[in-house]
Amino acid sequence: MTNGVPITQEFAPNNFFHNQKGQAFNSSAEEFGLDDYDHSSSYTYLDIDRDGDLDIIANTLYGSFKVYTNNESKNNSITFKLRDKEGNRFCLGCRIIILYGKNGEKHQVREIKTGGGFHSYDAPLAHFGLETYENIQSIKITWSTGETSVIKHSFLANHEYIITRNKK
Repeated sequence: MTNGVPITQEFAPNNFFHNQKGQAFNSSAEEFGLDDYDHSSSYTYLDIDRDGDLDIIANTLYGSFKVYTNNESKNNSITFKLRDKEGNRFCLGCRIIILYGKNGEKHQVREIKTGGGFHSYDAPLAHFGLETYENIQSIKITWSTGETSVIKHSFLANHEYIITRNKK
């Protein structure tokens, strides 16, 4: 969601591509109100207003930070923060798979990482959009040490969960 920092002083709008149900991406910066012409060289996604959807904070070269609030609130989401007292503390490199839907037939995968792109940063958490689903049935965590944990539990949507692995 940035336009980079060109060597020239020409200003270009931010780039933002909207996923079309996994089939294609449409250039949609103007549609989503992200067509700012400040030089934006880095960004991060996070739920700054705690309403369950991801917002964008962009760093601009010549101005202040830009906060783009996502006001889409009709869908559900769930967020997991992992803490590991056996491997690396914030679980960088850990992978989370969630199962949800009728009999758990739907799944999503996230890997905890901090690098989002050039000069950008991702918070060490996993955020999942759930559409209208109200819970997930289980999660599978592959820790940075290679071990796995499966937690079969009904996790309610629109919450943030912290899962800690203690030392053995």
